[in-house]
Amino acid sequence: DNTMEKLLLYIHPRKAIEKEDVEEVLGEGEGGGVFDLTKAIRERNLAGALSILAKLLERGEAPLRIHSLVTREMRILLKIKEKEGKISSQEACTIIFGPRGYYAPFYTKIAAEYIRAVGKFDFSDLITSYQYLVETEASIKTGREEPDLAIERMILHLLQPT
Repeated sequence: DNTMEKLLLYIHPRKAIEKEDVEEVLGEGEGGGVFDLTKAIRERNLAGALSILAKLLERGEAPLRIHSLVTREMRILLKIKEKEGKISSQEACTIIFGPRGYYAPFYTKIAAEYIRAVGKFDFSDLITSYQYLVETEASIKTGREEPDLAIERMILHLLQPT
């Protein structure tokens, strides 16, 4: 089980793990934590992503927090896609987790998942998605759209078939 490593990644750069961090990462035992959402997005699993999103919103996860995690996910995918075909797990680890001297097998396994996942996305779709993320954030912050609906629409847009 990689729970501790997930928690450490989630709280970085903070040092202390709070009860809320555990609940958000583990999804309060119901499945559907924030990392499950980003993984569903990475795998282009629309039904799974929408289901997890509904659970997160129902539990009171802030839409802008979800947005920031999804934005980070898409940024990572875009950076790896730019180097597709010529990126090692070590390079992907640097993009995902930041520069370090050594990455444990847990990290290189995740990096390999990202390298595989970028094949499911077109470069132009990732660019367009990133622009849509900016529009979604503006829509929420200006009150133009109800936050939960804006986030759901964002997921639909990001994972629409290409």
